[in-house]
Amino acid sequence: MKNKSLVLQILIPTYNRAKRLEKNVSLISEQILKYGLNDKVGIIVSDNCSPDDTWSKLLNLRDLYSEINLQIYRQNKNIKLEPNAVFTLKKASAPYIMYTGDDDYIDKSYLARLIEVIEKDSNFSCAISGHIGVAPGEINRNVRVMPFDEKVFKPSYKNTSYLSHFFSQMSALVFKREDLYETYIANDKLRNIYPWIYFGVFNALRGNTYFLANQKTQITDFEVKDWSYDELGLIEDIMKNFSILKFNNFLYKPYLQIGFCYYAMNRFEAAKSKGFIFFFKQLIRVEHMSLFTKLFVFSFSYYKSLRSKF
Repeated sequence: MKNKSLVLQILIPTYNRAKRLEKNVSLISEQILKYGLNDKVGIIVSDNCSPDDTWSKLLNLRDLYSEINLQIYRQNKNIKLEPNAVFTLKKASAPYIMYTGDDDYIDKSYLARLIEVIEKDSNFSCAISGHIGVAPGEINRNVRVMPFDEKVFKPSYKNTSYLSHFFSQMSALVFKREDLYETYIANDKLRNIYPWIYFGVFNALRGNTYFLANQKTQITDFEVKDWSYDELGLIEDIMKNFSILKFNNFLYKPYLQIGFCYYAMNRFEAAKSKGFIFFFKQLIRVEHMSLFTKLFVFSFSYYKSLRSKF
């Protein structure tokens, strides 16, 4: 079912988390109904051939929330996370999309605030929320401690260089949909497990990015993932996103890559812990990382280590 009046569609790729998905879709649906956003906000869920009762729960949810534009799909086989996430993007028709994990829960007023921003700012292109980490037996942690409640970042390479590392966490990211799917899939070799980094950087360069730090998304830290990190924190996949972008100056790519790496140096700790030579060899093998970025990561990593000792 398509609705031409929809402003925003929430995209949820899911696999084998029936109970948490059911809770999430219910909470989102109740938020849509509470603020009267039925005609403006829809939901798209793609079940990646889950072996549990995900599909039956989705069918029940569609009947329960019949007033809401809830589109559900089921893959014939497990096509992995990235293809399933991109599938939901392909199915979207609203001018804006929001990705969220099946087990992460957006703030209770996030949707209402987003619609306000979208309707007020014609140059709105992207949104980032605050995060609270949730794990069993722990006090909820404010993962993103920002010095502001809300801030608007104008499109620039400087701002995008800073914002890029926030796009590695999928949940509650909002993007202008225009051209995302077509430009992302244009080169199959550059597809990767972090497409939202490309979606975010692409949009941060073409419009205003709203960092809604006071809107706290609950990020669960205890579910088993169907993927794992390598010794460089999947940095090869991350760097591919900067190769998709088209630049009119060859320095912009390393500038953005360095910006990401500066704020995500923890990704290199596993490789670095295995010694100087091993770390160097691993960095050299990263195909889509520029030479400038490799030199920065290697030198800055050891600079930080030396500085901490004095």
